[in-house]
Amino acid sequence: MRAQPTPDSRRSWLLLGVLVAGYIGVYLCRKNYAVAVPLLREEFGATKEEIGRIASVGTLAYAIGKMVLCPLADRFGGRRCFFASLLVVAGFGLASALSPTLGALAMVYAFNRFGGSIAWASMVKQVPPWFGPKNLALALAVLSLSYVFGGAAAVALAGVVADASGQSWRAVMGVPAVFVLLLLAAAWWLLPRDSGAVNGKGSERSGLGASGFSWGLVRELVRLRGFWVVSALSFSLTLVRETFNDWTVDFIRTEGGAHLPTSVAAFLSTPFDLCGAGGILFVGAMMGRLSVRGRARLLAGSLFALCAVLLVLPRLVLPGVGLYGAGRGVDRFS
Repeated sequence: MRAQPTPDSRRSWLLLGVLVAGYIGVYLCRKNYAVAVPLLREEFGATKEEIGRIASVGTLAYAIGKMVLCPLADRFGGRRCFFASLLVVAGFGLASALSPTLGALAMVYAFNRFGGSIAWASMVKQVPPWFGPKNLALALAVLSLSYVFGGAAAVALAGVVADASGQSWRAVMGVPAVFVLLLLAAAWWLLPRDSGAVNGKGSERSGLGASGFSWGLVRELVRLRGFWVVSALSFSLTLVRETFNDWTVDFIRTEGGAHLPTSVAAFLSTPFDLCGAGGILFVGAMMGRLSVRGRARLLAGSLFALCAVLLVLPRLVLPGVGLYGAGRGVDRFS
């Protein structure tokens, strides 16, 4: 098992990349559902409401997992919990391909999301000993790229699998799990032992002290007004993100018409994730340079920009599909 790297070293950034790749794996078995949505509707003759229940149950399980599982990263260490999360995600990803009904799929997908809920906390738990104060914020911004790269990779891979399998939703849901197992093996080989003791004792550099998780700290946290403001913003932005994660491919395919292939709809959804990558790096770099007032203005400006994009977005889908078709020299897809 490898030792901890020297802070801010080249190996620190390499290990950060390993974590990013691992969390991309979580998304391979999460956002592939967006590509499976139109295929499930055709296979089962289901309504959007019925398909939406699966996503809702999965998101609820994910929220419960955040509360129940994330403290385990303080007790058992980020490395162990990260491996366990990837294994659970891969296992239920494979199981989802065997689901006989939509109800069974909803249950398996919920366990998938529940198991994946601890992955982010497990990654963040490992990172602080690898970087000094100067680079820690940037490192966390890079770590956050796993969200957007994971989303783009998930829909791209699922689109290819859909075409290669003859539009099989079972293949779309199950095949990505194989890639997660490969990423798990690589992470197992490369990631170092957790810094400091486990069983509730984190390293001093992590800021957890010797006591680790404490309900007293939770009580202090919920008394802060800023905590509730941030929580409300997180809830609202997560609602937007989850909507795009689950419905973008189906929305583009519906607007594009029956002749628009699933793989093309998946491809046209990737700019949402790729543009998010630029936003993450920009905000991550600016947050370390701005004053408190400047950070508030940046956040407010970002929220206004998001509202403007949401208002104009429905009018951009059909022109985007037309531009893609024109670029390929065709008027319609077949």
